[in-house]
Amino acid sequence: MAEKSQILIDPSALAAVSSFKCVSLDHDGHRAAYYSDKSGKNELYVIDLKTKKSRIVSGNEQGRTTLVPPVWTRDGKTLIFGRDDNGNEQYELLQLELESGSVKTINTPEGQNWPIEVSPDGQWLTFNNVSKQSQMNLWIASLETGECRQLTKFDKPVHGGWWHPSGEWIVFPAND
Repeated sequence: MAEKSQILIDPSALAAVSSFKCVSLDHDGHRAAYYSDKSGKNELYVIDLKTKKSRIVSGNEQGRTTLVPPVWTRDGKTLIFGRDDNGNEQYELLQLELESGSVKTINTPEGQNWPIEVSPDGQWLTFNNVSKQSQMNLWIASLETGECRQLTKFDKPVHGGWWHPSGEWIVFPAND
């Protein structure tokens, strides 16, 4: 069984931010992504936890509400986050390449979409979707093409969808 290395974070790095929510660490533990409205509107930021310097990375892509934590790709080059344009918690998922600032939409189904985790090979994203037609279920999206497919279709909610380190399995809790 693979062991995870312990990542130590200086809490003063995040405490230096005036207000923040939905914090997500990169896989190396050197940076964190978070939302803040210190600019007057919801923005997605990245902070270097060593230097404590942060920068806005979202441009105009961030929607009105920010309840969905961003997800890092394994290489730390891209963030996946939910955008809610109408304030109704119906999130579409976007990929934001940090270096270039380019944004690509993932073709998620209608409803509330929550990104969970990028696969170990960096090719797939697990996410949860709930819509008027169905309970929260587990879906998968290709990060290359943006195409999605549903993995579960349960009557009761599925929460999460985390990759086994080998990438062969996805673990998720569900009510029976």
